[in-house]
Amino acid sequence: MKELLFDELSDDIILDCMRELEKGGNTHSPFVRIAEVLPQYKARQICHRYRNNLDSRICQGPLSDYEKEFVTHWVETNQTSSGTIRWKCLVHEIHLRYGILRSRNKLKNFWYSRKKHLLRAKKAKIRAGSKRNAVIPPTVSLSPILQPVLPDFMEPKFQPDLPLKEPNKMEPLFNSLSF
Repeated sequence: MKELLFDELSDDIILDCMRELEKGGNTHSPFVRIAEVLPQYKARQICHRYRNNLDSRICQGPLSDYEKEFVTHWVETNQTSSGTIRWKCLVHEIHLRYGILRSRNKLKNFWYSRKKHLLRAKKAKIRAGSKRNAVIPPTVSLSPILQPVLPDFMEPKFQPDLPLKEPNKMEPLFNSLSF
């Protein structure tokens, strides 16, 4: 089993430090300052822990259907041409629209799991389509329109009895007919 990175004592220290920093009005780079108190963690780790798990304003419940629909629409319309998604802006938009503060991780997890699900469904559909278009065994007779085209390197087994200029080469049919 994976060992937890943060313990209960570390969480309490992070919360106490955040309260003290917010009281004093000094919220400039709070995670760097907390990392000085907890040197076993990097500021980025503390930031992620606080914003995704410890912030009491974060709603930890599952996304509602209307939030999922909003996230899907927002990402599809606001994703940059290079594929960048500004998760911070999306968190802010959801908070303004629904009054619910969601963690970036919760939104990312929803979006990427949805994307993976759609990709798998698309691949399954392609696989199912290729099975339907599979080569039909030779025992089944096909209409002339559906006859498979033979590659150029394969010669047909039947050759008409027409006068040929060179042996083993066929002339086009319309050249040898006289009208």
